[in-house]
Amino acid sequence: MSGGRDVTPGRRSSLVAIIVLIVGSCAQATPTNSLVPARSQTPAASASAEPASIPAESSAPVSNAPPSTPSPIPPTPTPTPTPTRSPSGKVEGAFGRRDVPPGGVAESIGFSTPALRVCVPPDGVDTSGSVWLSRLVESVPTFVCALGFDTSLPIDFSVVAPDGQVHSQRSRSPWRIDAASDPFQGTYGLTAGQGTLVVSSEEVWLSSVADVVAFPATAERGDSVDVAVAAPGSPGPHPAYLYRLGSGSDGLATWFFIADLGAVNVDEAGEGRLALTSSEGDEAGSYAVWVDGHLGSFRLE
Repeated sequence: MSGGRDVTPGRRSSLVAIIVLIVGSCAQATPTNSLVPARSQTPAASASAEPASIPAESSAPVSNAPPSTPSPIPPTPTPTPTPTRSPSGKVEGAFGRRDVPPGGVAESIGFSTPALRVCVPPDGVDTSGSVWLSRLVESVPTFVCALGFDTSLPIDFSVVAPDGQVHSQRSRSPWRIDAASDPFQGTYGLTAGQGTLVVSSEEVWLSSVADVVAFPATAERGDSVDVAVAAPGSPGPHPAYLYRLGSGSDGLATWFFIADLGAVNVDEAGEGRLALTSSEGDEAGSYAVWVDGHLGSFRLE
């Protein structure tokens, strides 16, 4: 067949190469993203999707939150200095104090008032007319008693103390002696008169029991209160503390500690003195000075 095209092997190879080249060029012209469906692309709004499960960067994890600051605990109060003493030896500024008791000193002391017969006549007293000293305890001269007088009317009492001072008062029996100059020991001259009835006596008292007495029994705020201490056989300093009468948790009357008064110096005769100055701004009420387990009480009005 002389009319047919004769394709030689070399020309056949050239045609194959051209076809491959054309197909490769078409493949490169196709965009790479043309094969990705539009609906499969991530929408731009997906960047602001609801971050409910992602904590904000400004929020600290709960486990890392600092612990809350504990409430401050007030420091334990410490005893304040002993009230000052004036050049005359009087203790100033004690009534407004609220000290912490020193070690071994009671913060509060239960209080009760026993029934006492103040004027018990001594043995052999003249019932027609007598006058004598009556003490709630042996070492403290507190009352002047009289017998044979009209007790509904006042009596003119007079007491000459061992130091020579004279104390007089028109009062009904018994008459409480509130004289600061009265020592515990010595000879007392007593007189009681009512109309024509006048009797006198003389008594000698010696301290033999420790005790504390404060006088006057009632003082105006701004006045001084004197405290006498009997400590026979125990000369030297004796610590003294001030208490104020109040109501305890059980509702009963109780003495509450308010101030350290320093020491009372007791002399060789067994006697000591302490003077307290009050101010008009001090709180009215009943107070007591504690020395060696004994209380001497008084009241500020």
